[in-house]
Amino acid sequence: MAFSVLTRVGYIFAVISLGFAGCAQPGTPGSSVSAGFAGQVTATVVGVDRARRGLTLKSPDGQVAQVHVSDAVRNFDGIAVGDTVRMKARVRLQVIAAGNRSLPGVIVEEDTARAPVGYKPAAIWAARTQRSVQIVSVDKLSHTVTFREQDGGIHSVTAQNPANYAFADGLQPGSYLTVVTTEVIAASVDRL
Repeated sequence: MAFSVLTRVGYIFAVISLGFAGCAQPGTPGSSVSAGFAGQVTATVVGVDRARRGLTLKSPDGQVAQVHVSDAVRNFDGIAVGDTVRMKARVRLQVIAAGNRSLPGVIVEEDTARAPVGYKPAAIWAARTQRSVQIVSVDKLSHTVTFREQDGGIHSVTAQNPANYAFADGLQPGSYLTVVTTEVIAASVDRL
């Protein structure tokens, strides 16, 4: 089972523009806005292919999916038809006005933990990513911010929440934002 890691700055800004919380001073260095997401997905194991390390999973709404399980997953042989697979994800995004300071590249910290041998498969993965983007322009009429990623890519995002207009409108072309993404994904197999 795979989760897409939300580290692409353009996508992060699109998500954040819809729901910033707790704006500080508009766009001044040190001010920040943040948003969070938490969700859970469950599925029932309806088939196990031990030779290919495959599972057939059925969601509560009846959708069926075939999934390849990596060799990194311990205790695959302990999974049985009728077990419940749970995946929980929590993402926190923070955008900090950084003035004229840019981070030197992308800073990534991550850690993982797996279930001990003999237990039902379970794992947790956590990552914290920091990177800088530079403001190219701010359209105060539409509350649209255009920014340049470190790889040169240019993206625009429009603040959707009126509480965020002051933050977006206060950003200055040429200044930097630090984007911090914290992600935690936990997966487990339970017998009900």
